[in-house]
Amino acid sequence: MGRKIALVVTLCLAMLAGAVSSAIADETQLYFLHFKNGKSLRCDAIWKSIDDYAWCRKSGSVQGFPVTDVDMKKTFEVQAAVNQLVNKSEASFNKGDWDGAISAASGAIALDPKNEVAYTNRAGGYANKGKLKEALQDCNTAIGINPHFSLAYNNRGYALELSGQLSQATLDYEMSCNMGNELGCKN
Repeated sequence: MGRKIALVVTLCLAMLAGAVSSAIADETQLYFLHFKNGKSLRCDAIWKSIDDYAWCRKSGSVQGFPVTDVDMKKTFEVQAAVNQLVNKSEASFNKGDWDGAISAASGAIALDPKNEVAYTNRAGGYANKGKLKEALQDCNTAIGINPHFSLAYNNRGYALELSGQLSQATLDYEMSCNMGNELGCKN
């Protein structure tokens, strides 16, 4: 009888662990949950739990997906490498190392061609090197991926300004500002 109670307690604890998996799981700040069917879901945070589910927190709500449906390697390994490269591109940009920003962002894009942040970071590097055609192309790609990414409009405005297209640059700066980007407001 004692073994049955211990088994029931163990099962209850396992079920409880599954129900509160986000509290005990290894949570990693990522942007996308990638599925084996090629689709992806943008999340505020993603983590895997002990109950064979990958979890997505988005706008305060949490949803679980069976790991059999999730591309675990792309979600947890490739995306981590992409995030490191995007962070490296931003750090290089902040130091004025345009080639470093372009190189790191290009590496991120090679791993994740739908990463609007990497395109936007690379565009900033290109613009500061005077490669305005490339900067505009990357900003347009970023906006195509995520039309709500304010920094892409700001960076496109900057590239347009450098190319002498001031009225179009002003429109992009205003768009960026209206989306809450302080840099767009300053520009």
